[in-house]
Amino acid sequence: MGTFRVTIEVGAGASGPWQAVEALVDTGATFTQIPAPVLEALHVARRWRLPMETADGRVSECDVGDAWLRLDGSERPALVLFGEPGTEPLLGAHALEAFLLAPDPVHRRLVPVTGLRMTVVLDRRDRILLNHLQGGFPVSSRPFQEVGERLGMSEEEVIFRLRKMVKSGALSRFGPILNAPQLGGERTLAALHVPQERFEEVAAAVNCQPAVSHNYERDHHYNMWFVISSEDEGDIARTLDAVERETGLAPINLPTLEEYFVELIFQLPVD
Repeated sequence: MGTFRVTIEVGAGASGPWQAVEALVDTGATFTQIPAPVLEALHVARRWRLPMETADGRVSECDVGDAWLRLDGSERPALVLFGEPGTEPLLGAHALEAFLLAPDPVHRRLVPVTGLRMTVVLDRRDRILLNHLQGGFPVSSRPFQEVGERLGMSEEEVIFRLRKMVKSGALSRFGPILNAPQLGGERTLAALHVPQERFEEVAAAVNCQPAVSHNYERDHHYNMWFVISSEDEGDIARTLDAVERETGLAPINLPTLEEYFVELIFQLPVD
């Protein structure tokens, strides 16, 4: 038994170009780590600074971006960590789950696994937590602790419950929606007319685009609407081109003229 490495390819988009690297398979790493010079040469943008803990317990802020990975002929979007120059590439748990692969440490290889499609069951405390979070989220150094104090939960319980709900599919994601224009980027609304028999197929192709923040169905001739948001204005055109290339359907681009705030809250029963 022991560690092993695999060859993966990294690209800024689904169409490449690609750079091959030898990566250590590391299920203890949340994200895939690629040396920064490799990502910079591929024009992968640094999008977030996230706290990451190393094996010795140190926590530091690290740059993370959107990229694409290719493994054994399959491509998936992935979050990648910008490693220091000379650091070893790591293939992390997030990417392994996206490819539905697991390490076989005995034979030192990756093996296919079945994905989990679990029945979503929310208990009373889950519903209380979701109802509370729809009213806002603290901006502080320990926001999960603050939420827990208001609800009689520990910080650990709040984090555990949110992770469980994302993992089970009860929540598609948990995180901020950034105002791209205020950060120097751009955002647009796009729409497609999708034949009903292709709806799930096209939705999957749209949703895998890294710059698409959310996607929803409407009862309209243009029945699929999605938002593209990026700090790089060029991502708008590239994403629209990629959607048309991969689906054969031409999206219409509806850039923002005036913005309104509409609050939508879904109150879940707790009794």
